[in-house]
Amino acid sequence: FLCGAGHLLRCIDMADTPLFRAVNILTAVISIITSIYLLPFVPNLLDGADKLYLEATTSKKIIAKMYPPQIRERLLNHERSRLDGSG
Repeated sequence: FLCGAGHLLRCIDMADTPLFRAVNILTAVISIITSIYLLPFVPNLLDGADKLYLEATTSKKIIAKMYPPQIRERLLNHERSRLDGSG
């Protein structure tokens, strides 16, 4: 909301007003508070990405060793679509 208010003030040529400065300061403070609040979630997100990558590479290695080329390609396509969330 505040970002939009700042853009609106700029569009109506109020960029040099105390109101515009106040909106920008408030927007910055809220952004900093939000980033501090979300910071603890970053390690969990990275850990999830690591696990997903490990699962994907492990699945590909198993498929490559166990199946003939025709079936392997079909299984890898299925695995890709599953990891992309489309299957």
